[in-house]
Amino acid sequence: MGREDWAARAARGAPLALARALAATPCPAQEHARPGLALPRRSAGSLGGHIFLSVPWRHVRGTCGGPAQRRSSTAHRNAHHNLGPNTNHAFPLLRSAKSARATRATMKMEAVPCGINGFGRIGRLVARTMIKNPETNLLCINTGAAANYMAYQMKYDSVHGRYDGTIEVDGDKLIIDGQTVETTHTRVPSEIGWEKFGVDYLCESTGVFLTGESAQAHIDGGVKKVIFSAPAKDDSQTIVMGVNQEEYDGSEDFVSCASCTTNGLAPLVKIINDEFGIAEGLMTTVHAMTATQMVVDGS
Repeated sequence: MGREDWAARAARGAPLALARALAATPCPAQEHARPGLALPRRSAGSLGGHIFLSVPWRHVRGTCGGPAQRRSSTAHRNAHHNLGPNTNHAFPLLRSAKSARATRATMKMEAVPCGINGFGRIGRLVARTMIKNPETNLLCINTGAAANYMAYQMKYDSVHGRYDGTIEVDGDKLIIDGQTVETTHTRVPSEIGWEKFGVDYLCESTGVFLTGESAQAHIDGGVKKVIFSAPAKDDSQTIVMGVNQEEYDGSEDFVSCASCTTNGLAPLVKIINDEFGIAEGLMTTVHAMTATQMVVDGS
């Protein structure tokens, strides 16, 4: 993939690589529950309207079984793929660690040049994913916080734990796992100037600029594509990985990855609907408190 034509990547592959990073990012407001929300018509495809499903999250998370069951599953899959008994079946094609590191370094040179606008919970988790993913190259982050506080917040997460790498500060730059990431600090998109940092694909995770009109300043500043980390507030295309990513043809400059609820629910609903069909349903979840909600009496 690293050697494919850049025009084709710009038309299709790069935004989906960033969408995969967002799809892999856990919902920042919860640890044991997925928030409740109607599934949008456009994400549901032929489901028709808002579809709800009642599925306790523990039933999804608890399907791996105990240690004995996991060992049995590993042995079975290894036998199926003619692998050794101690081979991790999740990575049957992974080469040696040294070879993998060399491959990662090579791919990083040709990776998708990315930026992040908004360094809240979602932005920080996306940054973690981008740094670890050889297909994405994080070049710049724009946020209101100073670099020292950005480093502190990324390193320590109350829900997802400490970052399993190194984060250092060099003036107004972050050095994450040895990679230099530029930072800017403005609330006005037109003042960022993504072009001078080489950013082509942007994760818009402020939760503020969720329409093509309001995010146009990013495009004017040099970005090719903008991916919203939240549901769009206009008719921008919505893509849910594992559900309708094949609908993306590269013609849209603004793409929404929908909500954390939709990403958690839609793939499961698609499987059930494709196999059996769904007439109607109801989804019930318990949502953890968010940073903007009152935890005691207030007005």
